[in-house]
Amino acid sequence: MQDTREGVVNLAQELVRCPSVTGEEDRIARLLQSLLPHYGFDEAMIDPYGNVVGRIGEPVPGGLLFDGHIDTVGVHNPEEWRHDPFGGEAGEGKIYGRGIADMKGAIAAAVVAVAELRQEGWSPRVPLWLSGTVAEEVAEGVLLEKVLDLAQPSTVIIGEATALNLMVGQRGRAEIVMEAAGKSVHSAHASLGINAIDVAVRALTAIQGNYQAPFSESLGEGSLVATDIISDPYPGRSVVPSRCVVTFDRRVLLGETPQSVLQSLDDCLSPEAGVRVRLASYDFRTHTGIAVKGESFAPPWYFDSGQERVQMALAGLNRVGIAARIRTYGFCTNGSSSAGKRNIFTLGFGPGDEGAAHTADESLAIEQLVEAVRGYKELFSSLTGG
Repeated sequence: MQDTREGVVNLAQELVRCPSVTGEEDRIARLLQSLLPHYGFDEAMIDPYGNVVGRIGEPVPGGLLFDGHIDTVGVHNPEEWRHDPFGGEAGEGKIYGRGIADMKGAIAAAVVAVAELRQEGWSPRVPLWLSGTVAEEVAEGVLLEKVLDLAQPSTVIIGEATALNLMVGQRGRAEIVMEAAGKSVHSAHASLGINAIDVAVRALTAIQGNYQAPFSESLGEGSLVATDIISDPYPGRSVVPSRCVVTFDRRVLLGETPQSVLQSLDDCLSPEAGVRVRLASYDFRTHTGIAVKGESFAPPWYFDSGQERVQMALAGLNRVGIAARIRTYGFCTNGSSSAGKRNIFTLGFGPGDEGAAHTADESLAIEQLVEAVRGYKELFSSLTGG
């Protein structure tokens, strides 16, 4: 059997060296599909939406699905990188590169875990599925829905970074657009028009003064952050803008709906504010050319830490020497689909720290990568009855 450290490091580096910005996952999808049979999978395919789906066992409902998204954000600040973003360089006990923490390292660890289990004679009683999903960075959970339709699992493991802790939930995410209307005139005669930027600023001030973030003991605060603002026309040379759009990131708690989230902003504004709020929309094509559209609302999810299945998973990780603790994710994951929409029992476990995602010199500690292989072996075998 190949040394675990060497095997998982080599595979993680190979995945990092294959750029896969959202919408451009074709190459890594074909690479992963070609690799899975060599790591013990009975079948590997690319579905019409571009997701890679591997399977061990008969394709019947009730199995275990491990999910890791294969898309990454881009490299918008190359001057800040000391390491080649797509070099997969190793040094100082880490691997560097775009997507190593979010989340190619976890995919590599899961694949190597399967290979080692198969070499040890493991034969799961229910099917084990592995999905390399696309477009998670722009629409959390949306493309995992297609895999869930196919696999119909009873349990899902999300491989997003947990620092080897066991995650039992996450806040959801709503992307909200506030649109302010004005009246365009020449900027030399601004008093004759209505400046949409001024309207937006007054509305922002009202929201900042009146918004009360909801809070729950299980998931924390339903935070609201303005992430983007742009006027129209842009650039506005000598023109008072007739339109200004502000985008908000709203973290969503259990029990909140698209309607209640929008109402929480409306409640901060007077009827004369001159703005309207709505959910943002996503509209993109997968790397296979299929159009995907919808509203940007990913629901939250949470499973009580006292549940027997949670405690069994935690005990298993502890038993193999991983000092995992029960936590919840700070960011949004594909679990919004499996748990948030479908209430499929879902846990999060993966190497790396949340804070490393999307950063310059993104990195992952090799020791965590190796330990993740051990953790996945325990979870895969115990949750499939193997």
